[in-house]
Amino acid sequence: MAKIFRPAAAKRNKNQRQRVIEARIEHLDHQGQGVVSNHQPIVFATGGLPGEQCQIVIHEQKKHVWLGHVKQIRSSSEERIDPFCPHSEVCGGCQLDYVDPENMREWRRQAITQLLRKIAGLEVSNWGPDVFTEPKGYRRKTRLAIDARQADSIRLGYRQQGSNQVVAISQCQILTPKLQALIEPLQSWLKTCGQARHLGHITLLEGADAILVQVKATRQLSEGAMTSLREFGQQYDVVVALEDKRGEIDYLVGSGDMLNYQPTADIKISIGANDFVQVNDRVNQQMVATAIDWLLDYKASNVLDLFCGTGNFSLSLAQNGFAVTGVEGIASMVERARSSAEQHALQQCNFAQKDLLNPAMVAELLQHEYDAVILDPSREGAKEVCQQMQAKRQPHIVYVSCNPASFARDAKLLSERGYQLEKLSLVEMFAYTKHTELMASFTAQK
Repeated sequence: MAKIFRPAAAKRNKNQRQRVIEARIEHLDHQGQGVVSNHQPIVFATGGLPGEQCQIVIHEQKKHVWLGHVKQIRSSSEERIDPFCPHSEVCGGCQLDYVDPENMREWRRQAITQLLRKIAGLEVSNWGPDVFTEPKGYRRKTRLAIDARQADSIRLGYRQQGSNQVVAISQCQILTPKLQALIEPLQSWLKTCGQARHLGHITLLEGADAILVQVKATRQLSEGAMTSLREFGQQYDVVVALEDKRGEIDYLVGSGDMLNYQPTADIKISIGANDFVQVNDRVNQQMVATAIDWLLDYKASNVLDLFCGTGNFSLSLAQNGFAVTGVEGIASMVERARSSAEQHALQQCNFAQKDLLNPAMVAELLQHEYDAVILDPSREGAKEVCQQMQAKRQPHIVYVSCNPASFARDAKLLSERGYQLEKLSLVEMFAYTKHTELMASFTAQK
């Protein structure tokens, strides 16, 4: 019997007529898309699992690849589960909520093994332990969109799959319990504040010692709306900040000094709503601990931390006796890192602002000898750095990646520069989503 599967919204090329094919999903790629490799061109389809016979709607046709989504499942996989969220049909957040995370991790490892073989020419025969935690209640930061175009139907929630429409949510089980508990009170506040149409979004951030509710306003709010926002903060014991359209932030309840997070038990790092922070606190702590263990195994003492952000790895390494130089391109994050180092009296931890996409700056950095280098780049990866790494000057690398595709490209570059892939672990930072992260270590070839 045919099973109807929720279609993922997709952009359609207006010059192409959509076509429908019948096919069996063979495996998944690293983003959780079903792959039909025995079809020419190869087909990537969202919504399918290995072994499932599906009806697939093709919405984009390229020369070597077709992109589509599963419309109907003719025979369902035993690995398919029922989505846990009542908003699953429309919300674009948990793209893979029909897959058990444990099974998904196995499929991710298989996909990344194939990706590294194809792009980098590397064989991964021995994966290290996965880095993961409970798949729900983990997200400590989120941005809730607001749609107040209709005064009698104000929406607070997430964007719909493949569109800008806001889906009003009543719950979000991947948020930490304390953030979940704020959703309905915020909905009530929006309906009574009288100026919801002048608000863009609301950012929630749970720190180690306080919770932040930051409201983005597109114009000056009335005194009544400001008063009600202060009352909200006092009632729910949260820090409340108002961000104007220029990005300037005014704290209405509490202060930014109350907000921090802990990559390790002994380190607290100041953080703001607009700063990057790993949203899964427990997984982040495991990643930092893993990096420390690997560097201790290498007997490293002098470490260069590139793309260091606010010092997520740097400060914890310094606390454990390493001499660390952290480099980041965003000035505000460098200042936060320096401030945290001063607060913890970590004199062996220094920070600098440099553009790590600038070949000359990278070359200058890598002229110095370090026992090890940590790379924790954005999704674009660390191409410029990897092209200039010197195995004799920097014999060990710990690479934290949030994009397996750019990681595979960079792994190829490092291999060509005289490094070998020694350790590789899957990092489940965002359970139930298409996002995959990795931790890897490279050592100079002997």
